[in-house]
Amino acid sequence: MKNYSLTLDTKKTIPHITVAEYGITFPSEACKHLNFASYIHVFYDDDSKVVAFKPCEKDEDAYSFYKPNVGTPGNVRWTCRRPRNHIAKLLGVEPSKHGVKIYGFYSDEDNMLIFELKKQPKK
Repeated sequence: MKNYSLTLDTKKTIPHITVAEYGITFPSEACKHLNFASYIHVFYDDDSKVVAFKPCEKDEDAYSFYKPNVGTPGNVRWTCRRPRNHIAKLLGVEPSKHGVKIYGFYSDEDNMLIFELKKQPKK
């Protein structure tokens, strides 16, 4: 996976997701970057602690993602355990009911929503 740099620009909406005890929440801004795709691929780089999501067609490695008319319009509450557990492991925390918000960015070049877990802002 390429090396990316996370720069937080306070003038722009920063895509984020929330990793919680029962899944991952993708707010509408994150879903918009993923083109409200019905399926996505998830990529991990364990060494650099990077997670990326990319819209795709249905295949054996794809996860079901956006379902119109389910839940809050534009948002996804994703209950896939494998990605949630992998991200929690990379974060080094066990998310609570309230969750852990992580910030990322969208790469136009790669058509991916990317999260560098090492470079998250401190609370």
